[in-house]
Amino acid sequence: MVEDKAAFRQREMRRLTGMVIVSAVLSLPFLLMMVLMFAAPHAHLTHLLHTGWWQLVVSTPVQFIIGWRFYKGAFLSLKNRSPNMDVLVALGTTAAWGYSTYNVLTGGTHLYFESAVIIITLILLGKLLETRARGKTSAAIEMLMNLQPKTATVLRDGREEVIAAADIRRTTGCWSTRVRVSLSTEWSRTAVPRWTNPCSRGKACLWRRKPARRCSAGRSTGQAL
Repeated sequence: MVEDKAAFRQREMRRLTGMVIVSAVLSLPFLLMMVLMFAAPHAHLTHLLHTGWWQLVVSTPVQFIIGWRFYKGAFLSLKNRSPNMDVLVALGTTAAWGYSTYNVLTGGTHLYFESAVIIITLILLGKLLETRARGKTSAAIEMLMNLQPKTATVLRDGREEVIAAADIRRTTGCWSTRVRVSLSTEWSRTAVPRWTNPCSRGKACLWRRKPARRCSAGRSTGQAL
């Protein structure tokens, strides 16, 4: 199961990385166009990049191929009656792309293809960073879970018994129990000895040796810290 999750995260990372790279490459001409509009508004390259049909051809793959995940997420969220950010991204970028396409077909001059393309690129970049951070966090949690002790050595009446660590608190009776937990790692570590008193409503707590006293069951037990 752990290997399946790791493989899935790796596939998701590779897929998102490829989409971000392609989207960034297609966004570069629009970024250059916006810079040239302020730096050299009358340059030939500025007018060439501002051509409506060229922008329509470049922005369409970003909008409907790379950005398809936003449409899919928006549909599923609306179907479940819980709109999320995918709805806003799909609605905003589609409005910008649709209005710009209408102006290209009708001879208008107000084009906003760059807004749709750059928004999709930046949000995909954010999702890539989020997925990478989430993968590292999940891997760290799995490593911590693997450090859980599997067995424990219990000292009862002078005899050591090896039991499952999950069964420590299930001990019944009215005697003090000394527990040494063994970690399932390559290096060994012995935990601080614990003293449990099952007579106290079945709950385990820390105990230490004190002069013996009598409990309700007639057997000696320790005294709580």
